[in-house]
Amino acid sequence: MPLWPQTRLVWLPNQAGAVAVTLASGEGVSPSGVAVQPGARGFDAPTFQYSYTETPALDGAHINRVRIPSREIFIPVYIEGSDRGDFLEKKRSLLRSLNPLGSNGAGRLYVVEGDSSTRTIDMHYFDGAEGDYGVDVGGFHWQRYGLRFMALDPYFYSSTVETRTWRGDVEDLVPFFSSPFLGLHLAKTLSFNGQVTLDVYGDVDTWPIWYVTGPLEDVTFVNHSIGQSFTLTHQLLSGQSVTIDTTPGKKTVRLDGVGTNLWDKLGPNPQIWPIAPYWNEIELTVNGVTNETEITLEYRPRYLSA
Repeated sequence: MPLWPQTRLVWLPNQAGAVAVTLASGEGVSPSGVAVQPGARGFDAPTFQYSYTETPALDGAHINRVRIPSREIFIPVYIEGSDRGDFLEKKRSLLRSLNPLGSNGAGRLYVVEGDSSTRTIDMHYFDGAEGDYGVDVGGFHWQRYGLRFMALDPYFYSSTVETRTWRGDVEDLVPFFSSPFLGLHLAKTLSFNGQVTLDVYGDVDTWPIWYVTGPLEDVTFVNHSIGQSFTLTHQLLSGQSVTIDTTPGKKTVRLDGVGTNLWDKLGPNPQIWPIAPYWNEIELTVNGVTNETEITLEYRPRYLSA
């Protein structure tokens, strides 16, 4: 059985023109002069926090909610240069790439497996590179750091963007097998005004981006699996488009992606819903459909571990 090639960690700073820093795992030093040492932490299951209420006069309690807080990731690294000058250049380059100040913000860590599958997580450098030149910690042309990072969004994301498209020029689709067998349809392109089952990748709920291209008069987005819906009441002409970003903290509804704010064109009490792993029963009800009408759902799967 062939050996699985070693896992690579690649750090991409959030800096214009920045060069990614490749970290070799296991034995060997990467071209950047940095190698990951044994002892990395925070790449598997996150920490779960429970909010619960004790039941008066009865045994036990009942759960109010379960949440995942921010995630800490620890990466011990070793830096080595061929001489003092080479070492200083590599060390200073690494430290510069970690800088979270100003407009830099969070960088992105890529976890690349031997089969080239990749998951990413955005995180801020916290501490660990202050420098210690004690015995077995640092020398004239080498240094060990224990780098700590904070991921405010605790999930790992697929590097692949998944899309599903509904088009006005597609005839009604027929299930490959009769109900209650779900999920198999005759085409990847879906039709409007009919309930379809989408199989969503990932471990947890994710928040999609919708791209709506006219012409149409209005469209209602329904997730029957969770009983939530919202409606866009803005009429679109041929060639016009609306982007609906459902991401918490930055929900937007924009004409042509970056234009007029159309948030007030959502119907009353909009329930901006996520999509869940596995089955989602989704229906798009559209008025004013033509052969040019198109709606695309786009998301990146979210995972509990790298």
